[in-house]
Amino acid sequence: MGEINWALTLLISLVLSIPAGIFTNLITPKIQDQIEKRALSTQYKRLERLRKELKRVEQLHDNIEYLNVSIARHNMTFFIQILNILLLMLAVMYAYSKGSDATVFNIVILILIAATTSIFFRFRDDLSRLSRYEEYKKDALEQIKKIESEQGLNKDHRKSRRKF
Repeated sequence: MGEINWALTLLISLVLSIPAGIFTNLITPKIQDQIEKRALSTQYKRLERLRKELKRVEQLHDNIEYLNVSIARHNMTFFIQILNILLLMLAVMYAYSKGSDATVFNIVILILIAATTSIFFRFRDDLSRLSRYEEYKKDALEQIKKIESEQGLNKDHRKSRRKF
């Protein structure tokens, strides 16, 4: 009786393994293509982000008026952030004093704080890049060149690339 179960199990395993192997071999290239498309898409996005970042920092470095406007904008953002924190503190005190739920107001204030914080950190990063401009520019250009050479891209890849 044990030999029959063993033989039956072997037969079922062989019958099921062949279609599973064929299915795996058929689906593998499609999965590999999807992985390659995603990797290329990520490289394109990184390349575009590096180019935009380098262009923005070059504008800040080369154009003093643009830098002054940027500094003024970021100073305003900083003061708005302080105002947002004060408003959040007032909202929390109001909610606790009235015993009511000011959740929506608190969420709006938190979103404003997150947005202004993001702008503030971007400005901090820009100032850091400006303080070491030549080094930053060299590193950014090297990274752009590396990504382009790894993928066989050129500067006009946007015209010829297809949407993924």
